[in-house]
Amino acid sequence: MFQTNLRETDATMDVDATLDAIERHGADTWLVNAGGILSFYPTDLPHQTRNPHLEGRPSGDLLGDAVTAAHERGIRVVARMDFSKIGPEVAARHPEWLYVDPQGEHQVFEGLASTCPSAGYYQEAAFEALTEVATRYPVDGFFFNWFGFNEVDYAGRYRGVSQNDASRRAFSAYAPGTEMPTDWTSPTYGTWLAYASATIEDLTRRFREHISSLRPEACFIRGDGADVYFHEANNELGRTLWPSATSENVSAARTAHPERPVFSNSVAFYDMPYRLAAEQPAHYRQYIAQTLARGGTPSVYIMGEPGAIDYPNVDAVSPLFHLHRQHTEDYDGLVPAADVLLVRPDVPQRGQEGPDPLEYRGIHLALQQSHIPFDVLRARDLGAADANDLLERYDVVVLPDLGPLEDRTVTVLDRWVSTGGAVVTTGRSAVRSDGSPQLASYPARLLGPPLAAPETFATYAVRPAPAGSAPRAPVVPLVGTWSPMDVHADATTVMSLVPPAPFGPPEKAHGNLVGSSAAVARSRPEGGGSVTVLPWTAGRGFLETGLSVIGDAVALAVDAGRRGRVPLGFSLPRHVEVTVQRGRTGTLVHLVNLGGILGNNFVDTVPVTGGAIRVGRPVRAHDLRTDRLLPMERDADGGLEIRVPDIDTLSVIRIEGLDAPPEEESHAD
Repeated sequence: MFQTNLRETDATMDVDATLDAIERHGADTWLVNAGGILSFYPTDLPHQTRNPHLEGRPSGDLLGDAVTAAHERGIRVVARMDFSKIGPEVAARHPEWLYVDPQGEHQVFEGLASTCPSAGYYQEAAFEALTEVATRYPVDGFFFNWFGFNEVDYAGRYRGVSQNDASRRAFSAYAPGTEMPTDWTSPTYGTWLAYASATIEDLTRRFREHISSLRPEACFIRGDGADVYFHEANNELGRTLWPSATSENVSAARTAHPERPVFSNSVAFYDMPYRLAAEQPAHYRQYIAQTLARGGTPSVYIMGEPGAIDYPNVDAVSPLFHLHRQHTEDYDGLVPAADVLLVRPDVPQRGQEGPDPLEYRGIHLALQQSHIPFDVLRARDLGAADANDLLERYDVVVLPDLGPLEDRTVTVLDRWVSTGGAVVTTGRSAVRSDGSPQLASYPARLLGPPLAAPETFATYAVRPAPAGSAPRAPVVPLVGTWSPMDVHADATTVMSLVPPAPFGPPEKAHGNLVGSSAAVARSRPEGGGSVTVLPWTAGRGFLETGLSVIGDAVALAVDAGRRGRVPLGFSLPRHVEVTVQRGRTGTLVHLVNLGGILGNNFVDTVPVTGGAIRVGRPVRAHDLRTDRLLPMERDADGGLEIRVPDIDTLSVIRIEGLDAPPEEESHAD
């Protein structure tokens, strides 16, 4: 997809020149403004504001011209709608539709007033606008921008909970007797968030059903509950770079619902206040490469018509779009195929506490650098995993310091372990506030109160060794918080604890000996499953220190639960991310070069050379970038390996015959 997010002055844009640019780029779908804030067609609805610049267009109808010209070329058109704001004339006629802050003021920015999803504009008028567009124009889909309760305005100012009459009435019906909150500090704010989420969920369902009733072949692109899941890949002032943000978000959506496409809209500019400033080309390539690597649909998002603003980074990703389009048969129907599932903590709402996201990111990084293929799943989706047999696709589930789990999630995990699944936890995942475990097969009776620095200074984990012996490498420092374990007698000590000893002055820095307690413990209940516990924040420690011994300790614990579902090994530098998916043409392995990280952005990568993929049988390996078969060789141990071509930003290897029974095996070329 290619999005031209139009300014009102773009109503006279050259449609044919835009379509030429879209085709050159390698896209086959155009996302273009239709209605909401401004209508880019001659609307007849009193609550829609016709773009005054349409008068300068011969037809007076940009959307109509776009749909006609695009369809003549076989290019699809998705209509962009934005019901979050309305113009001043409509706002004056319908103040009951507007957001009202706790001081009784409307939220107005550049003359546009924010609307409230509880009120009539979203609940009724928006459906009329959809009907007008869908019955006039054969659009192929709809995308809704900024769909939600806007407590923060365009300038980033927090404005509080909408106090308009519609929200008050609906909230009172949702939670009778509950006081309406004013902002995130109110005691009932959590109830408000639940109401707001339920309202958006209901609107999403109704919008989807309405679109389907008008144009059954058209898709609805939005969040949960839509036909196509929406993710925006972007940058933002003040945000610390998380290099794998796009990969993580696309994976989380694809893992939960592999049958549903994920639309990854990549913003060409740096941030909204700087729409003319192009993102770094190397960073922009990462958006697209990571989208492809997780089976998402890539999209470019520019302001105005192509060429109106210079975005040199857009041309930099065109080869990746052409790669995707030229290999439709490979990408169509791809499903995640890793054997490890990493559970991402749900992002807490404003004013709420939640698990530390840095622990998750450290575990993510440890698995990534160890080339253990994994998929990401949101914590809130884990409890429903049993209903759609999601866990059956995996060998290991990793829980990064998530704290107490919901009862339904515990039930799902206990059942899965009893049938052979492996769980790896860090910190106090699946542990109640009193230290008692929630999982039936947890290897410890109790976790003691968490200890933090300086109490944890000079505490280590090492390979199992007799108590009183001297620690031997690898010595893993327990950085962050750590909880002592009272392990069951039948649990296995995976790593021994080296308890604290003096660390200074240097003359007193001695006495670090292996203790009798376990630093990492594992249980193996009947049924063949296991639960491995690292009772400290290993992910946070790895993220903070970068010490490979910490990441390796995590990777070894996870690798022990794998059963060979992904029969591949990788000889690659640590900064190359590996993803594995399966489709109609075979197994697709994406190799993403993350070596260009510098400060808070990316610079051009240095190509990776000499990499290899180890396989256990002869296969056919195909490099999608060059359309060449790749040679197989014997490694030093006599095993078979695929020699990987140079990896600039992304390499894509299709492997055929990986899952074939012996008599149907392919042979090396």
